[in-house]
Amino acid sequence: MNNYSGGIAVRQSTRAQIQIGEMMAVIFVFLILLIFGIFWFFQQGVAQAGDLQEENFRLQLLEKTKEIMSLPEIQCSFAAVPDTSCVDAYRVQAFATKVDTDEDFEREYLERFFGQTLRIELVYPEQDRFPPRIDVFDFAPAGSDNYQTAVIPITIYDPLTELSYLGVLILENHDLTVLP
Repeated sequence: MNNYSGGIAVRQSTRAQIQIGEMMAVIFVFLILLIFGIFWFFQQGVAQAGDLQEENFRLQLLEKTKEIMSLPEIQCSFAAVPDTSCVDAYRVQAFATKVDTDEDFEREYLERFFGQTLRIELVYPEQDRFPPRIDVFDFAPAGSDNYQTAVIPITIYDPLTELSYLGVLILENHDLTVLP
């Protein structure tokens, strides 16, 4: 009897060890899958946060573009009605000169448009009455390399000759979150 019962105990012990080994293998595979799942989840979260930041940057550029296009200091107005797709060539030149020479005026617009660079370029036809490029303001922070550019087609109006020219308004929106 001792031999027989000893054999059953050995077989059950071996079977139990095999089951424990299988259980350990299943737990190990489960933990590996769990670690990969957590890693993938956090990678997706980081990627989504970057996409949201990029989208926010684009929306900020759009808002600033609309704000600049509606500045009465540079807009054309016909019969006291402002035209947001038109800039007055002489108003733009006067505005750019005042930003360069008047510190209080510059400070006011620096607060509104910090991180922005604005210029207006004449596209067609060429003429000699005003410069082909007007750097209106440059409030970009030093060392900022990351920016998005909005290029908006506009009409450049010369009120002295009452002629209109094709031009572009170029706004650079610098990303202030990545400054050194």
